[in-house]
Amino acid sequence: MSPRPYRLGKRQADVEDTRDRIIAAARELFGQSGFYSVRLEDVAKTAGVARATVYYQFESKAGLLDAVVASIVQRVGTERAQHAREHPDAAMGVRLWVQEVMAFHSNEDVLLRNLYGLAAIDPETGRVLEQYETLRRDALAWLVKRLDDQGKLRTGISQKHAVDLLLMITGFRSFDQLFSRSGLSVRATGLLLSDLAARAVLATV
Repeated sequence: MSPRPYRLGKRQADVEDTRDRIIAAARELFGQSGFYSVRLEDVAKTAGVARATVYYQFESKAGLLDAVVASIVQRVGTERAQHAREHPDAAMGVRLWVQEVMAFHSNEDVLLRNLYGLAAIDPETGRVLEQYETLRRDALAWLVKRLDDQGKLRTGISQKHAVDLLLMITGFRSFDQLFSRSGLSVRATGLLLSDLAARAVLATV
């Protein structure tokens, strides 16, 4: 007799819950202590699972880092960010999307600061962070195309150039420099960078 469906469903839910707890623990520890200082044993203890469970789920610390960044990338595609991308007014969509990204950077600032610092010396971390950068570029390419289609892209600037400018303005390093040193609130930082993004690529501001 095959296992009952509800038992299989519960087992799968338990596996997914365990995976989520491990990823959450790793995010917390990587953010606090940095990637290299954290052992898988530390992650297992924080998540309340056996060390072997972490290995079974992720195979290595690099695999766990990959999953942590993937979970961060998934959070960028929130409903509010999606609404900003699809706003009927593409110019307003750009402003709203930048503010959403700034809020995201603020929520993940410690972890992202550690990861970007590590990426400078560790190619594996750099490769993993490319997932996030690719997501940002794809979202911006969509926004810029809509701007151009609506006749709201600044005259004399190509779509590629506009995407490159917005990538720089909305990157975590830009946010971190401004937020950490200016004394501005998260909201004020987001509004300032949103205004800068608008001035860089919009036909009229």
